Amino acid sequence: MPLYAATITLGALLLFLVQPLLSRAILPWFGGSAAVWTTSLAFFQTALLLGYALVHLGLARLRPRTQAFTVFGLLVACVPFLPIAPDPSARPQHADPRAWDVLALLVATVLVPYVVLACTGPLVQSWFAREFPQRSPYRLFALSNAGSAIGLLAFPFVLEPWLGRTVQIDAWSIAFVAYGALLAACAWRSRRFLPAPAPATAALVAARPRAIDLVFWLGCSAFPALLLIGTTERLTREVAAMPFLWILPLFLYLVSFIVAFDVEGAYHRFSFGVGLALTSYLTVVSLRAATDVGLLEQCIALGGAQFVASTTCHGELSRARPATRHLTLFYLVLATGGALGGLFGGIVAPLVFDRYVELPIGLVGCVLFTLIGWWRATDSPLRHGRPAALWLPLGAGLVALVFALRSRVFAVEELVRMRVRDFFGVLTVVEDTGKFGPFRMLVNGSINHGTQYTGEELRRTATSYFAERSGVDVAIRGHARREQGPLRIGIVGLGTGTIAAWAKPDDAVTFFEISPAVVSIAREWFTYLDDCAGDVGIELGDARLTLEAKRAAGQRAAFDVLVIDAFSSDAIPMHLLTREAVALYLDLLVEDGVLAVHVSNRFLDLVPVVRTLAQDAGCHALLVQREAPKTEAIHEASKWVLVTRDAAFATRPYVERWSRPIPDGAPVRWTDEHASLWDAVRDR
Repeated sequence: MPLYAATITLGALLLFLVQPLLSRAILPWFGGSAAVWTTSLAFFQTALLLGYALVHLGLARLRPRTQAFTVFGLLVACVPFLPIAPDPSARPQHADPRAWDVLALLVATVLVPYVVLACTGPLVQSWFAREFPQRSPYRLFALSNAGSAIGLLAFPFVLEPWLGRTVQIDAWSIAFVAYGALLAACAWRSRRFLPAPAPATAALVAARPRAIDLVFWLGCSAFPALLLIGTTERLTREVAAMPFLWILPLFLYLVSFIVAFDVEGAYHRFSFGVGLALTSYLTVVSLRAATDVGLLEQCIALGGAQFVASTTCHGELSRARPATRHLTLFYLVLATGGALGGLFGGIVAPLVFDRYVELPIGLVGCVLFTLIGWWRATDSPLRHGRPAALWLPLGAGLVALVFALRSRVFAVEELVRMRVRDFFGVLTVVEDTGKFGPFRMLVNGSINHGTQYTGEELRRTATSYFAERSGVDVAIRGHARREQGPLRIGIVGLGTGTIAAWAKPDDAVTFFEISPAVVSIAREWFTYLDDCAGDVGIELGDARLTLEAKRAAGQRAAFDVLVIDAFSSDAIPMHLLTREAVALYLDLLVEDGVLAVHVSNRFLDLVPVVRTLAQDAGCHALLVQREAPKTEAIHEASKWVLVTRDAAFATRPYVERWSRPIPDGAPVRWTDEHASLWDAVRDR
């Protein structure tokens, strides 16, 4: 029936498209943290459960005519939410945003329309089953998955590159109105068809799912959802909260449903068992190697394991699905498992664990429930002479479990002095002794965010990315008034406070830091702030919002040097590198001020981005780059871009010696309305 097919396809497309669309829209309000996406996943999984529960416990029990009018009422209730643009007044005003703030904002923005969309699958399938009792409604599930896949792929490859944020939201809202008309037409049509007569009581009891079946369905849906959170978390915290890296794991998760439910014979137990063993091993290798593994290799290893593990669980679900009579219950349990996995990964785990454990736990859970599914099946390879089908995935699961229990930062866990996890990532303080004596290091994810030697001789020396001849050194030492008097230095991103080592007496140094945990660590475990020769202040909160408040209060020309070093691990807060952001920075700089942007990154080439922003603002841009030392040294490899309106800055001896002009190239223009990290990916 074309009407049912069109409704379920468009509904699924909008259901999955809204997830990256809204998450991308609110990302700047939460410091660009990758946790915005994982928290959003938890919200959408839970809202999906609400939709399925509404169908199973409410709509499915109503008489056809009453059911149709109830659907009309739900569609009318969606009108106040359109268009689904997040309200700027609802963004968090406090300095320490949490996952609860993301959830509250999404509830206020899209909860009712999303729950209605979530009802589409089971509701339209039940209507189809009433009108065509001799045909399987599970075929509509394939159309639902196809629509979902189209929606996911449309965002990074169509909407994000070509349309601004406002246009994206308006287009989605218009499409939702069209979907509402289709759903209303389906509801009106369905009122003419009564449910099929109930079967005999004995048959009904025999076909009713047992409690053990419900538990099995729950586990096979919960652990793939948790693995989805863990895979996304791993990719986004090391690169950026980037729509493509959001969507890749979610797309693979969706494809696993398609393979398991829609492609006849695609799920072969023994083949997927061997694949599960191999991909689990590659995942452990990838996680152990950390910074030594490239972006493409991580996507292949982690994505492969996620897809195979999810497909095995969903394949067992497909083989265990009940008769059509229990269709809405089946979907309700699946949605419950997805919500539990999402809530555990997005909300509970960050509060309970001091490190990222979602990926290994999700992988182990998928392996175990796959084995349970095989044990329950009458045609299981465990019962027909293929013991390798048991031992290979079981061994892979045990390896992943060992990793989950003994996960380490760097090589030696005994060197870790403290570890804390907050909304913005996992922070670890490592203490060791090197060529230059004992030192402490702050690690965010797997990236060094500041090193301090604790011996008296070197403890006041700037190190790592901020050492002598780094971009921040050149910006401060090369400033026109460096030798004439004190400077006012603003720094976005605290880390260990290393940049304070470059201050002279009477300099005013102001750090802007979004994470309270970073502030506590910098004060408790490092002494750069206490040893600073100038006056040091710290302003807590998202730097973009804090600086905008300063400009609104009339505090223009507040800094001589402004440093942007706000990356967590390798992740990029894109809202700090847009045309509007640079205009804000220049308003807060004196006429001959210098903007120093730290662009060191393993996966993204940000130099063209900053060069284009400088050109658009009518400024000059210089590159300051230090290569990696061949042996242990005070400095590390770093890359900085210095932006200034002062044409004479580049001619000063120290600046001229350690910087060079940036060659022209294709512009990469980021604005608040339109910014795609895909343009900056290396070797794409």
